[in-house]
Amino acid sequence: MPSTSIVSESSGATDAAAAREALREEYKHAAFEGTPELFDETELDLPYLVTQYGRVGVIYHGMVEMFREAGVELSPEFERAVVLSIIGAQVWLDDVDDFAADVREGQLTPVTAEYLLADSDADAYERVVSITESYLDAARDAADTSDAPITGIAVEYIRQDGDPGKLPR
Repeated sequence: MPSTSIVSESSGATDAAAAREALREEYKHAAFEGTPELFDETELDLPYLVTQYGRVGVIYHGMVEMFREAGVELSPEFERAVVLSIIGAQVWLDDVDDFAADVREGQLTPVTAEYLLADSDADAYERVVSITESYLDAARDAADTSDAPITGIAVEYIRQDGDPGKLPR
């Protein structure tokens, strides 16, 4: 039976390049099947939005909807700020903290993906920081336009609490 390994002995470089391209297309820049109304055009271009929305964002979207069903009025900007900040927190606080264990266990996260895709650890590190800043900046912008400024404070807490020093450079 032929090997199903991504990298075979005969065409390892080609298969590795194909695997990286698939990682970019299917994980980093995946497209929504049905675009949620929650995000604006700029946010739809955030790397890993589809996979991370499915991983953690959809849970908080559902939580906000439960509050709405109970009669609590929450603006779309508040919901967007919450969802984007949770995705940013997942990457910045959890995935960065767990990087070494995730690598050992073969866990695919935006952080481990960037280290697979980058030409160097320094490039991956800078990309992780940039991606996180993009999510947290978008969350802060949404918080600024909502009637819930405390959400902006939570975004800044997430930003300050991350420890990118745990990542290889």
